[in-house]
Amino acid sequence: VEGVLATRSSPLDKFDKLQEMARLAIPPERLQPLSVSCEGGHACAWACELPPEYVAEECFAVDCDECGIRDLQTRAASTPFCHCRICSFDVCASCGVARMGQELTRILSRMLQEEPAMR
Repeated sequence: VEGVLATRSSPLDKFDKLQEMARLAIPPERLQPLSVSCEGGHACAWACELPPEYVAEECFAVDCDECGIRDLQTRAASTPFCHCRICSFDVCASCGVARMGQELTRILSRMLQEEPAMR
């Protein structure tokens, strides 16, 4: 269409859409613990810069522990990454959104299993 730019959804746009869909489909009490989690099950936080504990350890690069993308900190101003301070687990925004989608799928599956069969 003339005059309209085609835009690709960023991982964070997808994350926002995923959260909005979850709010519509899942009761708030079940949605509360929803976050991007590391392999240890800890809630990760979105980071926009090199985590302080990495600086203290003189580790100046953050790589995605899922897909292997290197130097996430160089992209963090425009695309944050997920970081677990407890176990130093890091994932890029795309992998973080994928993890969130997997968690939503698990929550919805549990809800369907708990729902009494309709007769």
